[in-house]
Amino acid sequence: MNTGQPRHIYGRPAGDATSEMLRRLIDESRAQSKAKPQQSLQSAQQALELAQSYSEPWWLAWSWTAMGRACCALGEYDEALSWYAKATDYFDQAGDDEYLGFACGELSRLYIFADRLPASLIAGRQAIDAIDRAMYSVRRRTTEEAPPNEGPGFSNLPVPLRLTAAYVYHSVGGTYLYLGDFEQAQAHYLQALRFCEDLDDRQAGNIYGDIAQIHEISGDLDTANEYARRGLAICRAYGNTFDEAVILAGIGHRLFKSAQKQKSQAGLAEAEKTAQSALAKFKEVGARFFAAITIQELAEMKVEARQWPEALDLLNEIASIGRHEQNINWQSMAFVSKARIWRELDKLDEAQTCLEQAAALVGPTTPKEQMMQLREEQYLFYLAAADYKQALECYVEFARLQNEMTGEEKQRAIAELQIRFDVEKAARERELALKETEVLRLKSVQLEESLEQKTKRVTLTGMHLAQKNELLLKLRDEVNQALQQPQRLSEFMRRIKQQIDEGVSAERTWEVFNTEFEILHHGFIHKLSQRYPNLTGLDLKVCAMIKINMRTKDIARLLCVSDRSASTYRYRIRKKMGLDPQANLVSLLASI
Repeated sequence: MNTGQPRHIYGRPAGDATSEMLRRLIDESRAQSKAKPQQSLQSAQQALELAQSYSEPWWLAWSWTAMGRACCALGEYDEALSWYAKATDYFDQAGDDEYLGFACGELSRLYIFADRLPASLIAGRQAIDAIDRAMYSVRRRTTEEAPPNEGPGFSNLPVPLRLTAAYVYHSVGGTYLYLGDFEQAQAHYLQALRFCEDLDDRQAGNIYGDIAQIHEISGDLDTANEYARRGLAICRAYGNTFDEAVILAGIGHRLFKSAQKQKSQAGLAEAEKTAQSALAKFKEVGARFFAAITIQELAEMKVEARQWPEALDLLNEIASIGRHEQNINWQSMAFVSKARIWRELDKLDEAQTCLEQAAALVGPTTPKEQMMQLREEQYLFYLAAADYKQALECYVEFARLQNEMTGEEKQRAIAELQIRFDVEKAARERELALKETEVLRLKSVQLEESLEQKTKRVTLTGMHLAQKNELLLKLRDEVNQALQQPQRLSEFMRRIKQQIDEGVSAERTWEVFNTEFEILHHGFIHKLSQRYPNLTGLDLKVCAMIKINMRTKDIARLLCVSDRSASTYRYRIRKKMGLDPQANLVSLLASI
């Protein structure tokens, strides 16, 4: 599952030395959380103390996330949840959807570690909702700023936002993987890959590793290893040692399962070699928890190869790590596994000693699954020792624990199904609401454009009427003067005729017509001239009038020419366009 985070996440400009120090402490805490959780907590505490004395609440919120991540690494899930709750509340109130999405994505991961999958799914959906809002806002702003006829495009999203979106979808994919919904898990993982496609981003390696898990669970080990190797190449390219080790461990596990199925010694040797490489990487970065898990699998490989001493040595190493980390569960697990080996070797005294050591370590915090494994091994031991009374008592306890776990699994499955139903229902309702909002927005835009066009037309009509009134006023003054001075009538008539000619000028009339025509059919003249470059300016004017179904007689009046001349214009236009006699000029122009 997702173990990293976008490297840009603290991408706000530093501004001063305090910001730089906070950034360094939070980054240190994040880097240490996998292998050195105690040091991670110390770095987070230093960041928190510094942020509390600083005037920027944004950094305080990130200090809370650092505290939450460190507490999660230490297994203190309730305390981790309280820190994350503060951070998400701050980002929510600040309206910062991008970072709210990131914080909810972290919460989703935390709930997985705490084995609270329904809550993880809810947090994951909140993360996606927030990041989708952030992307929608950017896309809308980009659309408004883009040139006409150019959409926002996926690549127009800011790189930091794309990486955060990839992280969020990756986290939610992990939740679906643990829920067993492999189709949704893969869909979210692939979406995460699309977000970080063509970007310089190391988290793609981790995503490929998780897709490999899906194919492994589905039984397609070849495809699983193919995806794992892609992820491995990316991890090695970036020097991402921890994630490289995780993917190597996964490949080793799949090779082991395949070797067991095929009973292949060569396959078993290859699996062991890969697991050893993973173990070396985990030890290199100090990831003791993951190292212990890998050693456990190596011990199982040694058991499969019937290499008992080597298996016992590996289990002793797990017990040593458990003592160093003060983890009694690891120690108990190692002793139970050792007891199983001694029983297989028919050395019951050694097996009994290991079982007693394991039993001494169990307590109220011991997981039920581990208790069940202990009771099962005790049952098998007493059965081999012919102590049937003790065997029966251990088997009864084993069966009780098994039934409890089965019942809890059923209840959890029912709860998870209900949560998934509720979440998917909310997602559908949200999608419908977004569509309705978009429809209302488009209608609003259309109304605004319609109002703008009507406003332009009213303004244009008013200017045209004002020009005509100005002409009529001038003519009235000329007529009054002619009536007062009859001897100068011929001179007045010439001036009146000149003013009338100017008033009905084809060019002035065309300017008025063309302005309104462009409002309704923007770009038509340009497109037509591009398609038919041999058309003259007069031809283009006539085509514009034909497009709005003006009669030849009306075209003649608008151009101040005879009807015969207007017909000639249409004939010449058809000829220049190369139209057949049967072709319809009106239909052609309507299609442009």
